[in-house]
Amino acid sequence: MVKRYYLILSRLSLAIIILQALIFLHSGLNVQKFNRRIDQMVLDLSQKPPSDPALQPLYREAGARLAQLQQHNREHQWLLKAILLGGLLHVGVCYSLYIHFLRMGFTWTKIFLHANNLFISLLLPSPAGLAWMLAYIIGTRVYKHCCVASTFSKPCTET
Repeated sequence: MVKRYYLILSRLSLAIIILQALIFLHSGLNVQKFNRRIDQMVLDLSQKPPSDPALQPLYREAGARLAQLQQHNREHQWLLKAILLGGLLHVGVCYSLYIHFLRMGFTWTKIFLHANNLFISLLLPSPAGLAWMLAYIIGTRVYKHCCVASTFSKPCTET
């Protein structure tokens, strides 16, 4: 029965890894939208007057540097490269841990897979993220408890 718990946990972990790969893919395909939002934030920041007039030169310099950094980002596609590299590393590491978990079942791989499954809660909006985290924690603990309890209720057939 406990084996069934780990089988379900491994399937959930694989589904989460696939979902994370799709999130990275979606983010990579929407880099232009992210760049437009960054451009708008830089523009808003450069047009916003400082609360203290003595900070005006500092504001101007920071706005100019941010605009220059964003221009380099657009020219060299740093954001796209960061999303792709981060996605490949994250999914590759998590998938490697997933395979290691299936083969060996070491505690540290289980902990990392649990942490990865909870990582989704950070990507979701706050009410949905909290709901995912609570449902995951409570669901896996209750299900594991039921699996363990059902093994104790079976009579021992060993001689």
